[in-house]
Amino acid sequence: MPFASRVLRAGLSDPDSVAVVLDGTSTTYRELAGRGARVARALRELPRRPRAPFGDIHLPSHLVAVLTDNAPQLPELLVGATSGDGACALLDPQWSAAQTAEVLRRLGPDLLVTQRARSAAADAATALHIPVVMLDGDASAPDSFDGWLAAHCDADPERELTSGDDDSVFFVGFTSGTTSTPKAFAMARGCWRTSLALGAPFFDTATAQVSAAPGPLQHGVTLYALAEALDAGTTFVGARRFEARELMRAVRAHRVQRLSLVPSMLHALCRDTSPGQPPLETVTVCISSGARLDADLVTRAARLLPRARFVDYYGASETGFISVLQHPLGDRGKGVGHPFPRVEIEVRDPHGRVCAAGVPGEIHVRSPYVSRGYLWAADETRMFAPGGWVTVGDQGHLDADGTLHLVGRKGRMVITGGWNVYPDEVEAVLRTIPGIDDAVVAGVPDAFLGTALVAVTACSGPGGPPAYPDVVRSCRAALPSYKVPVRVYTVPALPRTTSGKVARAEVDDWLARAHGGDSPLTELAPRPGRPS
Repeated sequence: MPFASRVLRAGLSDPDSVAVVLDGTSTTYRELAGRGARVARALRELPRRPRAPFGDIHLPSHLVAVLTDNAPQLPELLVGATSGDGACALLDPQWSAAQTAEVLRRLGPDLLVTQRARSAAADAATALHIPVVMLDGDASAPDSFDGWLAAHCDADPERELTSGDDDSVFFVGFTSGTTSTPKAFAMARGCWRTSLALGAPFFDTATAQVSAAPGPLQHGVTLYALAEALDAGTTFVGARRFEARELMRAVRAHRVQRLSLVPSMLHALCRDTSPGQPPLETVTVCISSGARLDADLVTRAARLLPRARFVDYYGASETGFISVLQHPLGDRGKGVGHPFPRVEIEVRDPHGRVCAAGVPGEIHVRSPYVSRGYLWAADETRMFAPGGWVTVGDQGHLDADGTLHLVGRKGRMVITGGWNVYPDEVEAVLRTIPGIDDAVVAGVPDAFLGTALVAVTACSGPGGPPAYPDVVRSCRAALPSYKVPVRVYTVPALPRTTSGKVARAEVDDWLARAHGGDSPLTELAPRPGRPS
């Protein structure tokens, strides 16, 4: 991370303050700086593997890959590995063994740090002659992380925890993969340094003393929340996995003021709050990303977090912040807000021409937060274009006042009966219907329409799912008839990725098996006819 010197400063000025709490294990700034310095020293003494540039992207002289859950050692690994000109790649525990092996082969790190439960990854690294260090197990074992650091107990934080150049790569991140090799992107230190500085007024990083983000650190929301806290010299509270009641207990115990999560987590917090349970009074700002916050969820969340200001930002791991929406308690606000400071936004038609206000097209952005690019060729249309402009394929439009509105993803558009439908718009309507917690809309083959629009809804409330006619009535009140799902299925909960987003590929698999008897989906009610 681009904050090793900040950790050092806090370790010298306020050494006994708590830097990180992960799964109940607390680490002070003195401990974090000391152990981070040992990691930095140990990595610098490793033999360097030959590493060719990826196009015009040069990775630093030392690179460590980390494959673990939210282990307590992860923050010190991040601090030490990214000190000076070092870089860290966080691999996703949800990848298959084949995906992990392929990423290691392409990336060629100087070291893999993992857990004994990831033996397949360790075997793949060994076959590639990549040294392996294990986070768990006996400290006397030759591959033990603690044993590896013990040889560097004399590492001086003031000597080891240094700042790298703004243009140097400090982090290799990955897009979500399904079965293909995940795409790797390289982020430069200056990108995060700039966004951390300019984001403070929006996200209260300079005033809040305790932040919490319950997701895995491999994913942007949680990782950035950790960076914000350490950059400000405050406390970060995390967990090995998200569990709503555990998060509520942690918020109360640590008097959390900043809460960073995705909407599905916020929904779970609201859902699992027992009647009569006191609200979370210490939270003053709730930061959401990954999907749009709908008005109903904001209203319910405001009852649980009565003192909180809600901030909703739009962006992607590769682009950083694009827009930010600040709104009063319980008020959804317009679109996804205005451009984040120093972000330029253009909406372009299929011919690359800039669209007029209100006209939808593909969203392109240019900013100092954009990553250096992909390390290996993307398996879809390349997002990086000449002139510094970038697109992730999202469709939307700009109002005359500069407010950005999202329509959906270009790759997710469904053509049904000759009409173009973006599932995001239909999903937003479905989430407003009483009894529906969340929804996914997709297209399935249909002899009459070519592709039929169907919905999978999560309905976990005591009243059960709504009746199909009620769903149709609500959709017709807000949407044209061709956007009304012709079939609606229900499940207790939608499958999630480790970052809390809906695992759409798994939902697609459920739909493909819906009539074979081995799918968890239940159709709400037989349809007497197609919506018209």
